[in-house]
Amino acid sequence: MFTGIVEETGTIKKIEKGTSSGRLTIEADKVLQGSKIGDSIAVNGVCLTITGMSGHLFTADVMAETIRRSNLGTLSSGSKVNLERAMAADGRFGGHIVSGHRTFCQHCDRKNIRYFDGSDHRLHRRRKCDLGDSNM
Repeated sequence: MFTGIVEETGTIKKIEKGTSSGRLTIEADKVLQGSKIGDSIAVNGVCLTITGMSGHLFTADVMAETIRRSNLGTLSSGSKVNLERAMAADGRFGGHIVSGHRTFCQHCDRKNIRYFDGSDHRLHRRRKCDLGDSNM
């Protein structure tokens, strides 16, 4: 779980893309303090698992679907990314709890937004879609 509060901005050092998965190498500092292989790091809000560490670099494997469905697919070497460590269960956290995993999507034809001045717009559910729906 994550709080949604960015701890630092990292830099993409290398991107490897295969047919079914890829690998990101990211330069960071703060999020690596106390981290180890197997820990989760949110990269631009996407939960990734550390698969390797060396100095100020860490690697994370990424499935092709995640690359396709998130902004990770638009990154290149030198891109800046927002980084956050997973929330510790025994400490304070600010922000709100965010899982970093997408389980469904929803198409909507109107928005439901309540503003501080009391005005609002209604949300009308059009249809639920599955994760393979390319019309998002």
